[in-house]
Amino acid sequence: MLMDLDSINEEQNSSKSQSLNFKHSLLKRRGLKTQELQQLLTELAQKLKRLEQGAVDQQSLATVAKELINSQILKNKSNMNIAISACCLADILRLYAPEAPYNQTELRDIFIFFVQNLSHFSKEDKAFEHRFYLLESLATVKSFIIISELDQVDDIIIPVTSLPRNVQVCMTDILIQIVDEVGVSGQEVVELIFEQFVKHEKTPTIPAYIMAAEICSVCAPILQRKTVQYFSGALLSASNANGTEELEELRKAHYLIIKVNDVVPELLQTVFPLIQEEMKLDQPNVRQLATETMGKLFAHPDANLTEKYPAIWKTWLGRRNDRVTQLRAKWLEMSVGIYKNHPELANDLAVI
Repeated sequence: MLMDLDSINEEQNSSKSQSLNFKHSLLKRRGLKTQELQQLLTELAQKLKRLEQGAVDQQSLATVAKELINSQILKNKSNMNIAISACCLADILRLYAPEAPYNQTELRDIFIFFVQNLSHFSKEDKAFEHRFYLLESLATVKSFIIISELDQVDDIIIPVTSLPRNVQVCMTDILIQIVDEVGVSGQEVVELIFEQFVKHEKTPTIPAYIMAAEICSVCAPILQRKTVQYFSGALLSASNANGTEELEELRKAHYLIIKVNDVVPELLQTVFPLIQEEMKLDQPNVRQLATETMGKLFAHPDANLTEKYPAIWKTWLGRRNDRVTQLRAKWLEMSVGIYKNHPELANDLAVI
């Protein structure tokens, strides 16, 4: 026998036996005094922490959920109040999951607020325990996955790469969760990750570089499609133009390919054929740049690209007979590096 709607609603309400009992307001026209607000936030944080996800009446959270994103809270001058309110917001997201009671603009402000909080993680002051709770909550509840639904995320993700080292371990796990579970909806995250390989190429031990490398390594199968989309767009637009500015953009894309290959070559499996096509184009500048790039890739001491991509290797070898003298000279220059690191290719490199 089917249950009527009233019975269903009654059963759902009874299953959510917990509710927030907080009768105070966090806001006043001129703002609460620092100590008064801290006491209220501390009480609220303790009560929110005790509530179980999926077992709370969300209507009881509505007022504080709205008040917590008010500028009096988000832009408070007290580091302690900021830290406690961040914990409260993290719990609001936990208790509302998988939906959030905020629009896109509000969510962006909240996650920027979280990252700003975590930027002070290295300070072992009185607010440290609250920042630790925030980090732990973001990592375990996976609240950060929400940002995958936002239109622009670089203003959230970019500051993450500059967080203290002891935060970046957890934030790396969080970003891997985002990529692994929901994929990458736009090119911003891919571009940001790759930028770290160029920006910090001389200091590969810094956290931002390590974070980018680990994300690429763990999420390579997922990132491959976005990687080829990113480079195909850059290579295609630049290859079809002959201007100095376009050629410079193409050089930047090729340089980035070399840097990505140094760290996670498996991401470039579908990018190498794009460079192969460039070696066949009519524009000599593009042809030469592609020949130079593939020459550097083939010369990598730890690579065996000639075995993996014999067709591309054959195309590259054919450039020694290019009609442009300058390109033939560049090919010869590249072949020296290849022979030095891979002497077993001597027969292929020999002039026929």
